Amino acid sequence: MEVLVPQDPSGFNRSSVSSLYLRMRVDTLDPIAFPVRGTLLTAQWNRDTLQGVAAQPPPQSQLSAPLAPGGFLRLSGTAPESINGSTVVLGRAVLARRIGSLPTPFGNAIRAGFSAELGNGFASGQGTFYLFLGPIW
Repeated sequence: MEVLVPQDPSGFNRSSVSSLYLRMRVDTLDPIAFPVRGTLLTAQWNRDTLQGVAAQPPPQSQLSAPLAPGGFLRLSGTAPESINGSTVVLGRAVLARRIGSLPTPFGNAIRAGFSAELGNGFASGQGTFYLFLGPIW
């Protein structure tokens, strides 16, 4: 017969983990289903406490906001948030006309139009712009 659980548990180190976190989110994106304007900002602070362990991990904090260009109406034709650099430049002109309507969860309106977008992210010594001209459906 083989013993799978030791009779004397004193040979094990017991520990437990507890976490404390605070999160704040600012979301003014409009409309809900397909946001094209507004702000999304998330700030978070975490602290894990390990009981029974001498060295405690440091608290962690994170701030995120989708600021990098890329994706629909932010240099369309590039992947979302794919343009990075120490300096980011983005300019756009959008002309659209409402041609129909949808229920509120789906964005309220159907539009057709045109956009012209110009911009890039630059590191030291770089100077190339992306330009997108195209229809909006």
